[in-house]
Amino acid sequence: MERSAARPSLRSEKHTTEDYDYDLQVWIVDGLVKVCGHRDEMRQGRKWCCNAYRLAGPFDYAVEAVNLGAETARGTVELALPAGWSATPARFPFALAALGREEFRARVTLGARSLDTRRIGAGAGGATVFSDFQEDDAAWRVAAEAPLPWGDPTRWSPAAGNAAPLEIHPAGTSGMRLRVARRSATGEGWYEAECRLDLPTDLTGFDAVLCTLRSHRQEGEQYVFLMLTDAGGEQRTASRTAPAAAADTRFPFRDFGWSGAGPRGAARVKIGVWSGDGVVDVELGRFRLVRLAPPD
Repeated sequence: MERSAARPSLRSEKHTTEDYDYDLQVWIVDGLVKVCGHRDEMRQGRKWCCNAYRLAGPFDYAVEAVNLGAETARGTVELALPAGWSATPARFPFALAALGREEFRARVTLGARSLDTRRIGAGAGGATVFSDFQEDDAAWRVAAEAPLPWGDPTRWSPAAGNAAPLEIHPAGTSGMRLRVARRSATGEGWYEAECRLDLPTDLTGFDAVLCTLRSHRQEGEQYVFLMLTDAGGEQRTASRTAPAAAADTRFPFRDFGWSGAGPRGAARVKIGVWSGDGVVDVELGRFRLVRLAPPD
């Protein structure tokens, strides 16, 4: 949902009357979003007819699996749903050729819908899965931040196995630019850069990594992946689409799939970039850790 913290008082005070949330434009009963009564015809060609349907009613949901490897990948995409939710189907077997992709669609029915953070996750062995239904924390403010040295291009080096030579250049006063000047042989490309850290970075007490991100390509999307290996040796990944204009972009730790107290320190950091035509030109800078707080 787009404003999960819109009415926190409805939870804390346990209202039992109907209230209209003007930010979300939905009716809320006992702290839950009320399902709309619109006819199905109003949703033809669209995922939903209104916020009430999107936040409380069943809806069609799509995930995309992409095989970024050089061999055929076989497995099953499994939706990870909040407690009380259901999906038909919830599992999708796949067989994807190298650099192949496939979209899978499910009908999601919501259970008790509160205004707390909820998301739909998806995972599959052998393939990368894009699942974009999650809380949008853009309305949350930065309450505290700490700079990270990751914008220094001298700390980074191209990883082995890139589809084509990856160039790392300085950009501005606190950033770097990752470029691949020629197309990969397959037409699509996955590229990684590794960061040399002097000491593990303590990530506890923060909610996200924030950086300035920009795509210098005139056409075609570029997906940027931030990959953190915690002190326990487990790698987690979060991704964003690089915007055409430079913008602060958040990689919330919840997107990495950490539970409990979150990451236990970043022992290793990687940045991955995927481009549909194999040509990369993205700029990243001003990396910092941030702690988020609800809007005032």
